[in-house]
Amino acid sequence: DVDDDSIPLAVRRKWVPRMLGPLPPMFLRIPPGTDARIDLSLEMDDDRIATFLQNEEFMAELRWNQEFMAALDSEQGQKTKCHDDEAAFKERLKNMGKSSRKKFAQLSKMFSRGGSRRSGSARAPPRGPPDSLLLQEEHSDDDDRPQHHVKI
Repeated sequence: DVDDDSIPLAVRRKWVPRMLGPLPPMFLRIPPGTDARIDLSLEMDDDRIATFLQNEEFMAELRWNQEFMAALDSEQGQKTKCHDDEAAFKERLKNMGKSSRKKFAQLSKMFSRGGSRRSGSARAPPRGPPDSLLLQEEHSDDDDRPQHHVKI
């Protein structure tokens, strides 16, 4: 009977799924020699971390980044909205957990590339080209043109 509910639908309709063939031996397996717990692209050596911690612009970027500060606060059990003084903030950075280290590495990559930073908080608008370049262009344009003095 085609209407018998005890027989599976695939059997009743004579449905046969396509066979894709055997899967490769490493299908959905972690390659040997890699550690699944650590994302190696986000690991930073101590020298690089120290270099970024000495950079005042990067430290300001860390303090302004709400995602990083939220990760740091949640890991260390602090819910302070005010920014710590420099020494206390650096001490908190020494005890960063896994998620704040990940954010730190992401921010350091963006900062070192000089790419567009996320504008999730109130910051100064991006600056244009330096004025010295504009002044040099003006002088070079003036040198090429003949000088005409108009008497009034």
